[in-house]
Amino acid sequence: MSDGRAPVTESSIMPPVVPTRIALFSDIHGDLRALEDALVAAGRLGCTRFLCAGDLVDYGRDANGTIALLRDRAIPTVLGNHDRWATSGRRADVSAASQSWLRSLPETWSETVEGCRVVVTHARWGSDMAGIDPKAETEIDVRRMLAEAAADVLIVGHTHVAFELWCGHSQKIVNPAALLRDVVYEDHADLATGTFGVLELPSGEFTVHRADSGEQVDIVRRCLTEPDGPPTEAPTKPPPGWASPR
Repeated sequence: MSDGRAPVTESSIMPPVVPTRIALFSDIHGDLRALEDALVAAGRLGCTRFLCAGDLVDYGRDANGTIALLRDRAIPTVLGNHDRWATSGRRADVSAASQSWLRSLPETWSETVEGCRVVVTHARWGSDMAGIDPKAETEIDVRRMLAEAAADVLIVGHTHVAFELWCGHSQKIVNPAALLRDVVYEDHADLATGTFGVLELPSGEFTVHRADSGEQVDIVRRCLTEPDGPPTEAPTKPPPGWASPR
């Protein structure tokens, strides 16, 4: 005889799936305060993991403090072009200890998270100087870069432009723009966006937020998969100057 209660099934006793949220930092450029604020904001957004796509020095006020915080928090970080330049010769603003840590950084980082292959590099795959233009890349371009990186999600920086380019449910390239917020010289102000990204897995959802408030901001988003027909045609050349150092 039924007592009116719903039958107990495996699905009814399984705990809810808790997604993994990863905070993505790039192009901090010595802005220690922005990094500190972003760590707090990311924690409030439920991030439990952190990744950094490089360019830790120049433009901001405290390269050594920025490097020390990333090192002390053991945040996986890859080498950017500014970091590479800072390791050659003496720098008044970058200590010998900081230079030594920069030299230890890999050019790429990868790990499978929630069944998704996540890869981090500073700029275009194979180059720390060539940026990815979110408005010019084709599906062929993006699929080629993902294949070369053996990635489901490829995280980049360098251009200081936040974007998401995707070719499927979890096949995408994302850029959180620059965490840099306060610059020493006003002629670098256009490089400061003061943002970080949040990647949620296994859903693949990507959002970008202000470091000071955690407020979500609008970014360039493009789905490159044609619903009917083959991938979009041959790669489009980026506009002149797009690969210039940032």
